[in-house]
Amino acid sequence: MLFVLLHLACPRSIFTGNTTEDVLHLAKQLGIKGARQLVSQAKLHRVQLGGARWRIKIRSSSVDARMESLVLPEMRQDEYGLATLPPLSGTVLDIGSHVGTTAVMLATLHPNITVHAFEPAAMNFVFLVWNLLENGLLHRVIPHNLALNSKGEPFVIEYAPDDSTSTRAVHMGRSWGSLPKITQRVNASTLNRFLGACEIDEVAFVKLDCEGCEYEIVPANDKFFRDRVMHMRGEVHAWQMRSRGAVLDEPLVRSTERLLCRRYRLFGDKLPKHMPSCTH
Repeated sequence: MLFVLLHLACPRSIFTGNTTEDVLHLAKQLGIKGARQLVSQAKLHRVQLGGARWRIKIRSSSVDARMESLVLPEMRQDEYGLATLPPLSGTVLDIGSHVGTTAVMLATLHPNITVHAFEPAAMNFVFLVWNLLENGLLHRVIPHNLALNSKGEPFVIEYAPDDSTSTRAVHMGRSWGSLPKITQRVNASTLNRFLGACEIDEVAFVKLDCEGCEYEIVPANDKFFRDRVMHMRGEVHAWQMRSRGAVLDEPLVRSTERLLCRRYRLFGDKLPKHMPSCTH
């Protein structure tokens, strides 16, 4: 297998060969301990979006309890309102792709899109790639083992093996989960740098669910989100970050959520949960 990640140009990932062996090789490349056991014991889920007839195959770690208690129920409830989107074409950004559930579902529902899926956590990224291979979508969903932030500088994240959904930068609060945490230094880019490198001018859809990075990305790219994005869905996480020990710039949180609120309402998109600024 060949895995290529170029940070100065538009990143591209190339995978060839047997699916399981590709995933195992990638896990070892990323320095994941117990890679063979991780792959051999992975769980396979059949995921349905709301009442849609589409079902996709998603694999996850056998110890990741939040897949069955949170991710799968949210997809069944269509938490992001994906089923209500009009037909999409062009570029889609999945910022905080996790193991690729949303990216796979979007690419399945909308055959005329190219998805850029950002996931900095090594463990999540392995399953993201595996799920793209499993669903035959690696030609239309480009996985980036990369974070987006306001400065494009590397930082440290904390990953909880039994709650991979709460992975976040250590300065944004502790992750959930009861198993021993894993810290990892990850590469990052600014959104503007990435868009320029990949020559992306307009985006059909953005899913923004990155455990706090919204408070860095949105203020730095307000004009982009207002003028160059057709549809947007996601979550905000200030309430979680406060409960997990993060010290927040509260004026920045309020201004970010006001920007997002106006953006969601302007385009008639489904509002995120836990956004008090949109209730006033």
